[in-house]
Amino acid sequence: MIVDRESLDITERPKVTIAIPTYNRAVFLTEALDSALAQTYKNIEVIVSDNASTDKTLQLLENYTDDRLTIIQQKTNLGMVGNWNACLEKASGEFFILLSDDDFLEPTAIEEMTKAFQCPNLGLDGSKIGMVYCGTRIIDEENNAIENSQSDSFIECASSFIPEFFRGKRSVYPCGTLIRTKDLQEYGGFDGKNYSLAADANIWMRIIINRGFAICIGDYLSNYRLHNGSVTSQAKIDEWVSNASALIDVCAKQFMNQTDFVTAQLVINLRRRFTVNLVSGLIQRSGDMGTSRLFRAAHYVKYYKLYSTPHGLFVVFIGVAKMFIPKNMLRLLKVARRIAQFHHSGN
Repeated sequence: MIVDRESLDITERPKVTIAIPTYNRAVFLTEALDSALAQTYKNIEVIVSDNASTDKTLQLLENYTDDRLTIIQQKTNLGMVGNWNACLEKASGEFFILLSDDDFLEPTAIEEMTKAFQCPNLGLDGSKIGMVYCGTRIIDEENNAIENSQSDSFIECASSFIPEFFRGKRSVYPCGTLIRTKDLQEYGGFDGKNYSLAADANIWMRIIINRGFAICIGDYLSNYRLHNGSVTSQAKIDEWVSNASALIDVCAKQFMNQTDFVTAQLVINLRRRFTVNLVSGLIQRSGDMGTSRLFRAAHYVKYYKLYSTPHGLFVVFIGVAKMFIPKNMLRLLKVARRIAQFHHSGN
């Protein structure tokens, strides 16, 4: 049974469920699972749901004897989102985090995110916090850093966070996001029917709008892996675009239900900008995964109608430049840009 602790003593340490849905990822699963069990925060349960793997996943899991670990073996493959919900069905923690089998946490991740929910120094009712998320490193198969998510520590209301998310200024990843288990359950879990690739973002948005606030922890406490086998790299861009449009619609509807028509209209107006950033980001990440310049150029051409605004043209220019400019030169340009921004802010 999940205890509702919102009205209880905040000095008590609530139980946290770390859910690890897995399928044929024995090569990465050990790092994910070890990072979950090594948390400095001890009141955890770790649920691994094996989605009918055909590799050595089950043999690997047999090596673990930690009594905080629950292993579920699915007889048939439930699909990605179905396996997420299988973890949720077994969850008994007050809080829930979805840790993919190829991602991993830093040791203090759960400690820091759980602490933020209690808002000891913010003067805010903890029940108003819908989500706590942290900085995330984007890594490759060898744990080399590809990039870091934009991150700083702050608390933000839904009417600010949601538009900033759609502007591309809020980076949120499942492995760095802590939410209440009961909130997930009240919305019926993850919706894989309407959000095949964005079921996580859909539930985050609903919860934040309903609760009111999100908290960001600036420290990099989670690691999100990109590789050739990841859903992010394999999924069709058309499917992402469809999910993005549905996500915009549901957020606008939620704000309208709260009679916040200004934010609802703002979200609708950000549809094209969000889609442009999403498509460009997917094309660039495909490059990180080794796709050819011709492949990436073809996709820029395919979605040319999106890029008819000044912002769209700028995004295409940057994306094409990254295809031809050496990485060391790009790093120098980033440094120069930050220096220019610093001097500008000082004037």
